[in-house]
Amino acid sequence: MNRLGKVSLILSLFCFLVTVGFKLALSGWMPFLSLGLGVALFFFVFALVVNIKYLKVLLKSESLHFVGKSLLVIFLSFVLLVSLNYIVFKINFFKDMTDNKIHSLQPLTVSLLRALPEKVEFFYFHVDNEFVKGFEKIVRDEVQRYKNINNNIIFHSYSVFKRPDLAKEFKVADEQSTLYLRYKGRIQRVSDLKEVDILNALLKLTKDPKKIYFLSSHKTRQIDDSSTFGLSSMKEQLERLHYQLDNLKSLDQIPVDATLLAIVGPRQQFLPQETLLLEKYLRAGGSLLMALDPGESGGYESFLKAFGIQFENNFIFDEQSQVGQSPLLVITHGGEDLHEVPRSLTDGQNPFFFISSSVEVLPEKVEGRQISSLLEYLPTAKARADIDPKSDVVKSGRMRAAVLSEGLEESDFYRLAVVGDSDFLTNQFSQQAGTFDFIVSLVSYLSKDEDLLKVRPSLPEATPLTLTQTQLNLYFLFFILPYAFIFFAGALFFKLRRFF
Repeated sequence: MNRLGKVSLILSLFCFLVTVGFKLALSGWMPFLSLGLGVALFFFVFALVVNIKYLKVLLKSESLHFVGKSLLVIFLSFVLLVSLNYIVFKINFFKDMTDNKIHSLQPLTVSLLRALPEKVEFFYFHVDNEFVKGFEKIVRDEVQRYKNINNNIIFHSYSVFKRPDLAKEFKVADEQSTLYLRYKGRIQRVSDLKEVDILNALLKLTKDPKKIYFLSSHKTRQIDDSSTFGLSSMKEQLERLHYQLDNLKSLDQIPVDATLLAIVGPRQQFLPQETLLLEKYLRAGGSLLMALDPGESGGYESFLKAFGIQFENNFIFDEQSQVGQSPLLVITHGGEDLHEVPRSLTDGQNPFFFISSSVEVLPEKVEGRQISSLLEYLPTAKARADIDPKSDVVKSGRMRAAVLSEGLEESDFYRLAVVGDSDFLTNQFSQQAGTFDFIVSLVSYLSKDEDLLKVRPSLPEATPLTLTQTQLNLYFLFFILPYAFIFFAGALFFKLRRFF
């Protein structure tokens, strides 16, 4: 190659690199960059024209044949790798190389699947449109992971229009698609394809149903009441989770099959013999949920203090409530204790309380007893003496919204949860995402279904480096691109050095 051709080729490469550098640094294409590409193309064509004889010799050279063969080997290697990947994908073989096995099923899932003596059926219902048909393959592939562990896993896919009988049997709601599990005649809806949700559904199907009694006396909120402040929606959802709910008409006697007793929004005074029965029930290893409202009749104060809890009976206001929203509607969060009940909540989806009170922990510590904060109000909340927003502020700062007292001794293994609000369980609020998650977590813990709470997704462990788009472009321009160019230019020069 003559000197003029070499200079033209170098200028062409220089113009091209400068143009690419400006494009990356500016994070976009500017009209003036076309001039740089035009100049680069001009010098490249000029270099070819003044070295036409050199090109003819180069095309016949062994070195160029070597480059061509090398490119062919690279192409065939790429085809081989793609083919191997396709074969491995088809036979469902993979190796999880991550440190905490984020792509593998959890040991609890594997052990549960292997222990299943009978078939588990996955029913995927859809509205039979193109979008859902594409999603069906994703669902089928996800179910295949479980089928690889146990061949008793069976997958069905049905259109709700073609099989309305099955849709009615499974109580399919007005959704584009939904997934259900059936085991031994029991049916459980799966809210998401995540392993956590499927494992929770499997645990609920394979476990014996838990019996929950709701006190229907003392003017409490009723589980069969479908009005705004009734509990019928919560009852329906808990029954879908395979809990059995029933009314307890009086506190004369607590049934022996009661896994959990719930007292929601009582407005009538408790008698001493009734609180004595509740204490006896707890001391025998029972579980009790008390959702109390401020300004109502009590009689349970001494009973709660015996377990280290005090219901403040004040009114919580949100001092920074949004326009058009009642200041009595306040948001809660997991708090400092970070008990496993609030840890199961989704980030950003916190329960809301309405006309609520704070619940505090007595300073006295008793051996063999543990008291934890389940929910706390935001620091912006204020506790007032009355429901009047102009009443005196009686407390601010850290205030608990729900407290759990539990016995740790084997002979005194009780669980008592006191929540400073009963509205969160009602039809008006219970179906909100964060609120319902808290209800399910609380009921699961009180009914001693802890394994439902301990199932958590494996998260990747990483230390990310965050760069802006311009920083990424400059990094590519000054580090990646020069090294790549030097490597390939050096390799090419080594093979073609005799022509220079």
